[in-house]
Amino acid sequence: MTKIKTLHALIFSLTIIWHNTLAQNSVDYHVFRETLDQRTLEENQAILSQWILETEHPDSLQRLFIDSELSKMRNDSVIWSSIVQTLKEQYINSLPKMELPEVSFMLWEMGAEDQKNRSLKRFYTDETPAFGTPEFNSYQAAYRKKSQEQIDVILKLMQQHDGWLTVRKVGEPGERACFFIVQHAENQVRKKTLPLLKKAVEEGESPPEYYALMHDRYQIFRGKKQLYGTQLSIENGVYKLDQHIGIDKLNENRKSIGLGTVQDHVLDAFGEKIYEQVFGTSP
Repeated sequence: MTKIKTLHALIFSLTIIWHNTLAQNSVDYHVFRETLDQRTLEENQAILSQWILETEHPDSLQRLFIDSELSKMRNDSVIWSSIVQTLKEQYINSLPKMELPEVSFMLWEMGAEDQKNRSLKRFYTDETPAFGTPEFNSYQAAYRKKSQEQIDVILKLMQQHDGWLTVRKVGEPGERACFFIVQHAENQVRKKTLPLLKKAVEEGESPPEYYALMHDRYQIFRGKKQLYGTQLSIENGVYKLDQHIGIDKLNENRKSIGLGTVQDHVLDAFGEKIYEQVFGTSP
């Protein structure tokens, strides 16, 4: 019976890999993660490595660092070290040439931690302790410690590599990860890095959207009006622009750094329903 089960598991594993050779990926990641317990760690390693090598865009791979279903694999240092090496090679090879590929990969991995309760939440299913409990306080303390460690690394990298970590230096996913980690940090971190980001934007090295988003968040967190209209909040179930200097001035400021109108930003980022709530009219 054991041999039959093993044979069935092996056949199933091969089926996952080869079930649709006409598809972009022969491995269906969602099927793979839902059937992990049917195979050995070594079999799962082989299938996951295959999926990594077939996945061209790094955004699809970042989930591996935080996916709760892969915890057993991450706990095996030998297997996970091999997976991470495959990840690193595929990540670097999938991107245009950059000055600091190793730094880029490190930032991208750090970015997964930052996004595990945000854009990657569907893959991070570990239960958060109930608010106000000692367990929750410990969880928060560990999270803050981890976040501070990431910020310390980023600030040191910026010092070592002469300013903001741009696409030229760390590639688009690396810069994006850097931006979000700083954006979600304490306001004093944003204050320290905003001049570096502004310089990069002025030199055409970084997206002006990043500067607008970070500057507005910095302003709101110190009780000031935002200058670019990127920050929304909800009041009585209705979305609104956080305190700002007026729509016309917002649009003047946005135009000065190469951005479209605040109306276009809200429509593109949040859709028609929220646009109507914010501006009281249809797009």
